[in-house]
Amino acid sequence: MFHFFVILGTTLVVVEALMLFFWILYCLRHNVSIVDIGWGLGFIAAALVGFILGEGYIWRKLLMLTIVSIWALRLVGYL
Repeated sequence: MFHFFVILGTTLVVVEALMLFFWILYCLRHNVSIVDIGWGLGFIAAALVGFILGEGYIWRKLLMLTIVSIWALRLVGYL
């Protein structure tokens, strides 16, 4: 159970750092649409943390990372 909270906490820190980066870009450029890109990339970052720190079969983790990344990149392209 402890491992779950390590992954959850790491994901929180990574996604928050990413969103903080995009917020700083917004403040510098005064363009709100920049933050929308961060949403899609946040999903990829969360899936990547799960891939790196998660347990289980490597092919299953790779499949999940690939599926989430394709969906998130489609979201980034749409927004």
